[in-house]
Formats: sequence, structure tokens, C-alpha cells
Amino acid sequence: MIDRIKLEKALEAELKDFKAAHPISAELYSQGRNHLLYGVPMNWMQMWPGGFPITVREAWGSELTDVDGHRYDDFCLGYSAAFNGHAPAQIIEKLTEQMGKGSVYTLPSMNAAEAGERLEKRFGLPVWGFALSATDANRFALRICRQITGRRKILVFNGCYHGTVSESFAVLEDGKVQNRQGNIGPAYNMDTTTEVIEFNDFEKLEKALVAEEIACLLMEPVMTNAGIIHPEPGFLDACRELTKKTGTVWIIDEAHTITAGPSGYSGAAGLAPDMLILGKCIGGGFPVGCYGMRREIAEELYSRTKAEFADTSGIGGTMTGSPLAMAAIIATLDSGMTEENYSKSVGMAMEFTAGINRVINKYELPFSTNIVGARAEYVFSPTLAKNAYESFQKLDHELYEYFFTASLNRGFLMSPYLNIMASFSAAANMEAIIRHEAIFEELVLNII
Repeated sequence: MIDRIKLEKALEAELKDFKAAHPISAELYSQGRNHLLYGVPMNWMQMWPGGFPITVREAWGSELTDVDGHRYDDFCLGYSAAFNGHAPAQIIEKLTEQMGKGSVYTLPSMNAAEAGERLEKRFGLPVWGFALSATDANRFALRICRQITGRRKILVFNGCYHGTVSESFAVLEDGKVQNRQGNIGPAYNMDTTTEVIEFNDFEKLEKALVAEEIACLLMEPVMTNAGIIHPEPGFLDACRELTKKTGTVWIIDEAHTITAGPSGYSGAAGLAPDMLILGKCIGGGFPVGCYGMRREIAEELYSRTKAEFADTSGIGGTMTGSPLAMAAIIATLDSGMTEENYSKSVGMAMEFTAGINRVINKYELPFSTNIVGARAEYVFSPTLAKNAYESFQKLDHELYEYFFTASLNRGFLMSPYLNIMASFSAAANMEAIIRHEAIFEELVLNII
């Protein structure tokens, strides 16, 4: 169905057009290599198809403009970190107001308790801690779990994503736990800290937990790092039952799956985890993460720690829980992550998926689509994966690079990763989605 010769020529043409249309971005990338590690603020940006990423001048709502003057409908949204849209007015107003009262106290602010109350009301867990990102929230949560259980190891799924938490940089190869390839400067072999199994493997899940040596199961309720991978019927119930039975703390990381609804996938599915991790969009664009827990976990932690050692606990930091961060959470919950905004953004994702499916069906393409809330993707395979191993077997880098670059050349910024993923905010408009369907069809016709 896909003509590989046509694909090769089409990709070559798109990459050439990209480079020709972005001379200022190219120059800034070149200059950046003099002072920035890898030439970019985050090292993954060096993987951008075409040899360099676009540099953004400004963003507003669901659109952004680069330094070369090109306007894009932003279907990346910082991997949904900008779920509330770029430069959301009500959140900016709240942050500006707080900055006028001071941005850091290293003391409690009136915002802190209010943020905790809002989080309990929204997500159900009564006790909350704060961090600068979901990565740090995960890191702190793992420490707490090891402390209260007296167990050393954690359990994650192959292909998982939990930020840059060291213990999660483990993969399953030939049935053995290995350090993830490319992990910079690992201090230890991952098999000493981490057990890894495939997602949706009921048998291996039980086997890993029944020995009662695992401090916690850290997971996304729907995997997102190896493409979107949904749990099979009963799998999340098994996670709940087995963790409870074995005294294992069940941590759900909702940094990405928060797009499923106002209280995340956990709230929508009634999962009731022991701990919950939030980040990405929870601050409306301001960097903040948080972790909630059952009161029993907090009480157990209190009984196993002493206040005089709080400054050496490895949890928290000078900027953790700053009044600005707390103000951002309050404003985001009140004005950004609302039922109305979720209804709009999820509706956009559903229409995006429907449009892609119309083209797939029309031309009988060996592609498929997937969706979780306001995130959607199209996959270069007629079937969806049940775990990361299957997902990685289905990857097609040449098709990904073609569709990503060609979409960008036509004014659509998708999420740069493996498959073609799109995230939506309430600020998006249906006209852009309709236009995208036509462009997707045009790109398909170029390679069949």
C-alpha cells in the first residue's frame, strides 16, 4: 500500500523545504551550540527531523509563531503541558497578583493550604506534597514508599515514562532487567532497584508482587511513552487487588493521562490509588508537580521519620511549594481544568481521530488510531499494541519523519516522538482540525 520509493522522495522534498523555510531557526540552533548543552534547552530536541528544531517567538491560545514568521496550529502543546492553552489570561492574572506579594518565602503561604484543599476535592486523596515537576514528585514518592514498607525495589512496566527518575530507566530485554540504552551515567545496575514486566501481563504482575519484596508499583493507567497503550479489561483491577494484598503501594502517575478528564483517568475510572502523581498541566504552564496520598501512608511516614532530620530527607527544596506554584495550581483547577474545557478539548481529539479514520478507511491504509482523553495519535500499523514490546516492533521512523515534517511545513506542529500524536486544548478550533484532515489526505496521496 505504501510506495517506499515515493515515500523516500517525498520525505527528501519535505526535509529540503523545511530547511529552506527556517533559516533563522537554523542559525539560532547553530549559535546555541556555543553555549547550550547539545545546542538546545533539552537534549531530546536535537532529534528533531530536519537537523534542528524551530525556535518559537510567541504562543497564544492554541497557536504559536516561530522566529521565521511561520504560524502553526499547535497540536503538541508541550506534550499537553499547555493543556490550558498558551498564555491563559486567568492564570497569568493570578501569578501576576502573587508576584506583587513575593514569589518565594521559604515559609508557608496562604495559597498552600488552599491548594491542598482544592487537590483533595478534585482528586480524592487527603494529603499532598509538592515538587517542581512530576519527575520530582515521582522521586519523592518512591522514597516515601521505600521508607514505609522497608522494601528496596520498585515495579514498573517496560517502556514506561516517569520523567528522569533513575529507578524507572530500566527495560526488559530477553526477560532480564537492563539499564535503558542511552541512560547517561547510571550509578548502578537497574536490576538492583527495579523489577520490570510488560504492561497487561497478569501472570507476571502477580509473580512480581506475591513475594512481597516490592515497595511500590509505579505506573500510568494508560501507557503513553511507547504510544498510547490501554489496559486490557480487568488489568487495573488486578493492579489494585494485588498491591493491596501484598502491602505494595500503588502509585498512579497522571502527568500525561490527566487529559482523560478533570480528575484524570483515575477519577474517571474510579481507581482510588494509594498515591497519585500530577505535573505537566497542573500549573497552567508554571513548573510544578505534586503527589497525593492516603492518610494512612502519611501517618506511617510520620511514625518512621523524625522532624530533626527533615532537612536531610531528600524530599523538597527551597522552591518547593512556593506561593507562585500554589497560586498556579489554584488558578489552573479553577479556570483551566474545568468540565467545560475538558468537554471541548476531548471533543477536538475525537473529531481529529474521526478525520484520520475517514482517510484510513477511504484508502485502506495499514494505519490505526488511538485516543486517551484530549490526546490522540495515528499509528503506522493496522493493529494496536498491548504492551511496549509490541509497540516498538510497529514503529516506522521513515513514515513518522515524513508525516511530522510535512505537517509542520503546512502549519501543524505535532508531538515529536514515535507515532504522530496530537494534544488539544479548549482553545483549539474545529476549522484547524478540518483543515488537518484535508492535509493528511494530501500527504497520504503523495506516498501511495
